[in-house]
Amino acid sequence: SLAAPREAVNPYLLREPLSPHIAAQRDGVVIDLDHIARCFEELRGQADFLVVEGAGGFRVPLSEAHDGADLAVRLGLPVILVVGLRLGCLNHALLTEEAIRARGLRLRTHEHDQEILNALERTCKRLGAAASRDTALT
Repeated sequence: SLAAPREAVNPYLLREPLSPHIAAQRDGVVIDLDHIARCFEELRGQADFLVVEGAGGFRVPLSEAHDGADLAVRLGLPVILVVGLRLGCLNHALLTEEAIRARGLRLRTHEHDQEILNALERTCKRLGAAASRDTALT
């Protein structure tokens, strides 16, 4: 646990639970990736590891110019994809994986995603794609 200023841990505390670009606009704020990166670097020097949590999905707009994918690229961290188990989740996971890899980022998985990993592997094999937990999903 790290005692750090709230402004560094959460550089943009927006009032409404909306897509970040809309909430920021309503608050009269422009989300700046440079500012987030500076906060990240400040915290990185004080902790053994950091988890950066996104809001709304990998491609959610953060401003008129940037989205969550741009932030992930800027920070250069591996991405943990979390997918809800419901109709459309395989499509969502495959499209998001494609977007993550297209940006040269590393996709990491979490133990709780085992059901999704298994379903993705079966789907990819059925579609003729070469996918395995060790190569395509980690």
